[in-house]
Amino acid sequence: MEAGTERATLTQSLVEIKRALNVECDKDRKRHEEFEAKMQELIERAKVLRAATKTATTALEQNTPTATTGPVRETAVEHEPIYRPRQMLPHVPEFSGDYQTYPLWKAQMMAKLECDGLSIGGPDRQFSYIFARLRDGAQIRMQRFYQNQPKELGQPKELRTPEEFLRAMDNKFPDSILDRCKMGNDDDGRLSGGSGITC
Repeated sequence: MEAGTERATLTQSLVEIKRALNVECDKDRKRHEEFEAKMQELIERAKVLRAATKTATTALEQNTPTATTGPVRETAVEHEPIYRPRQMLPHVPEFSGDYQTYPLWKAQMMAKLECDGLSIGGPDRQFSYIFARLRDGAQIRMQRFYQNQPKELGQPKELRTPEEFLRAMDNKFPDSILDRCKMGNDDDGRLSGGSGITC
């Protein structure tokens, strides 16, 4: 008699446990379905944003002028992009002119322009951004190039590009010690520019 009662109690407990497990499984299945639906919604929204960014970039690159009744006059006003994404990387550290740290600084600058060039603006703005990340001796050495490019006679505005600025910096801050020595030493036999290297 007692064995039968104990067996019935155990059976009832198993039934209740199974029922509770089924309820939890249903809840998990519902949460999973909601998660999948949310992910699909986010994917669709990302596609819409990507398409809008591509359209805005294409419109900016084409920069087609509208028809006018009078003559078209060139102005110095720069067209602002319709959409600028948020910058992904922090600002590049300021470069003071140390030859030994220039290769690393240049790599950081190239990575910044590669990732956030659209956020900074067109080539002319990227040209100015590089100059803004210089200080002390480096900014002094590049000041004349920045101010004269492309204001000198016969130089088109297309030369104001980040590639042109970095190319000019390569000439001012060469990587190898031999190239630096070719630039000349100061009076005490140390490389001019304060690098502390004796040629």
